[in-house]
Amino acid sequence: MTIRAQSTPERLAFADVLRGLAAPTVVFGHFIVLYLQAPQVVAGITMGEPIQPVAFPAVIESLYSIFNLPGIGVAVFFLISGFVIPLSLDGASVPGYLLKRLLRIFPTYWAALAIGVAATYISAAYWSKPVTHTVVDYFANTFLIADFFGRLDIISVMWTLQIEVKFYLLAPLFHASLRKGSLSRVLLWGAGVVAGYWFAISGCESSDVAACWGRLGFISRFTWEAAFIIYMLIGSVLYAHYRKFISDRQTAFGVAFLLGCFAAAVPLSSAPALGAVYGLAFFWGLLIFLPFYFFRDRVRLNPAFQFLADISYPLYVVHPLLGYVAMRLMMAAGLPYLVAFPAALALVTGVAIAIHVYAEAPSIALGKRLAGRLSRPSQKTLQPDAAAHAAQRETSPN
Repeated sequence: MTIRAQSTPERLAFADVLRGLAAPTVVFGHFIVLYLQAPQVVAGITMGEPIQPVAFPAVIESLYSIFNLPGIGVAVFFLISGFVIPLSLDGASVPGYLLKRLLRIFPTYWAALAIGVAATYISAAYWSKPVTHTVVDYFANTFLIADFFGRLDIISVMWTLQIEVKFYLLAPLFHASLRKGSLSRVLLWGAGVVAGYWFAISGCESSDVAACWGRLGFISRFTWEAAFIIYMLIGSVLYAHYRKFISDRQTAFGVAFLLGCFAAAVPLSSAPALGAVYGLAFFWGLLIFLPFYFFRDRVRLNPAFQFLADISYPLYVVHPLLGYVAMRLMMAAGLPYLVAFPAALALVTGVAIAIHVYAEAPSIALGKRLAGRLSRPSQKTLQPDAAAHAAQRETSPN
């Protein structure tokens, strides 16, 4: 199997390097810390039996509470999407853009979901446990609408994809404003989300924010995602700076304002616990992203990072269920964790490569062909330096 990348104006080496770093960061965080310290969580999503939890030295636990690896990886992914999605709208029609996005995210996700469900059935059969997923669970997960139904996230990382899809739908509105050198819609989203959250829970006598949101029923299932779109819009502000639509001063103000709105919104959302876990990690994610962006001309993409960038999305969606089940069954067969861990890592990497080659790459190519028929790029939409980036290798936006 070979992995090939094409050259397009919207591909930047710094984003590829970050993508290549982010995916393994999430995988290592899940396979090491979550698997060893939260075995009940792992057993719950794999329909298996938990291992004995492993206590880490206090210093490591303290460091991990500050540097939450999966959270940092997700934060970087969100910023990359916030940056590259507007780039994909430059010179494209909205129908073509949406078609390209659908073919970019769903075929790969469906392949990973099918593999994950199969792994769950294998685990349940081994441990003689029932698979508790319902038809509604499968339907909601298949179309990334589990939040609307209030259903289980089967692969445990689907919540981020649900946010991505909503950002894809909103991106054309923000893009139109940013291209005019205006941050108005972006800033209004940040301020509006904070205000909306505050009004939603105002007057509630309970000190439990989640309980206050519970009064609103259905709406509380998905409104929390709006806070993370605030964070993604930081990447969109940097896109506008990159394309020279806004000044350095506007960029600094936009980034600071949105970061403040995000920090204010998450504790007020219907999922404040998620904010407590990821809040600091998202701060680190931005601190990692900014130097890569501002020194992007010095970043070079070597084959190792190109490889990791190419398989980053399939690796991200396939690793939880397949990896957890593989490690657990190997340990049940008597293998130590230090053997099961690298073996599971090799397995999910190999499967991610296969998904990339046989599902992701063909669906991306199809999306480009179909979108090209719907879009008529205008040379006026391209900055003078865009041609220079055409020579860079392309990674598909996550």
